[in-house]
Amino acid sequence: MSVLQAVAVVAGAGVAALLFYPVLSRHHVVRLAAFVVLSLVVAGLPFLIPAEERLLRLFVGAYAAIVVLKMWDVHIGAGRGHIPGPGEYLAFVANGASLVLRRTGIERQPSAEANLKVMATGLATLGAGAWVFFFLVDLDWSGSPLILEHFLKTLCVFVFITGMFTTAAALVRLAGGYAVRPTTYPLLARTPAHFWRGFNRVVGEFLREDVFKAAGLRRRPVLATLLAFSVSALIHEYAFSVAVGRVEGYQTAFFLLQGAAVAGSLRWNPGSLVGRTSTLVFNVATSMLFMASFESLAPDVFIRYGLPSLTSIL
Repeated sequence: MSVLQAVAVVAGAGVAALLFYPVLSRHHVVRLAAFVVLSLVVAGLPFLIPAEERLLRLFVGAYAAIVVLKMWDVHIGAGRGHIPGPGEYLAFVANGASLVLRRTGIERQPSAEANLKVMATGLATLGAGAWVFFFLVDLDWSGSPLILEHFLKTLCVFVFITGMFTTAAALVRLAGGYAVRPTTYPLLARTPAHFWRGFNRVVGEFLREDVFKAAGLRRRPVLATLLAFSVSALIHEYAFSVAVGRVEGYQTAFFLLQGAAVAGSLRWNPGSLVGRTSTLVFNVATSMLFMASFESLAPDVFIRYGLPSLTSIL
């Protein structure tokens, strides 16, 4: 029953996106009003999933967030004179590997043979990350340092997510769609700024094109970076709040800390050893906040450190 409800919610979000299409050619005030109303509807749909289905709520909440981002993107594009045809719009709404319609075709797409290899690599990465993670879950960590458990499990989650992104992009291309290359070696990053340029480039492109450029902040990179990470914090906080059933603040704290680090390292160019080591240490330390949300979804599975709720502290 819960799966059928999830399908209904996804379908409802898709219908809301389709209802936004007729207003793209209208005045920007009308478009903005329609965006606000339809976004509120889409954001509320995941709450129709039973509260005990936390992981299902997380996935549906993430999908709802993507639909809202896509509607915002075409709203910004329409303001610049780019109004897609019905077929182009439908393809964009259904494509989870691109969030900026007007940049479709910017990146050269690999051949079918290359995409098959990419998909195989992505599936192998995804599978390895999942297998090692569940192997680690079965271990007794009672006599081990917390940081060791946290680092190894978080690394597995990172590998799994990277494999999932890579596989999804390859599948979209093989189906004839356009996909942004999802990652570019983020683990080799020398600074937090380098890390986020290489990790989840799909969302990164959206934040660059539809948040800080749209806000006219091209010449104010620090403010633009803080704004982009604030939006990312809002997106992730929403998705996990839908799943957990309350606002915990972990995602907000994580992305604001990362945003401050990125803003502070925009012009920093350290040596490879110092840069990669410091970036890894910083990411491992701050990722405890990110992983705390997963721990709320599945206690004693991800990281057993029992952080108190940030909202209770504040």
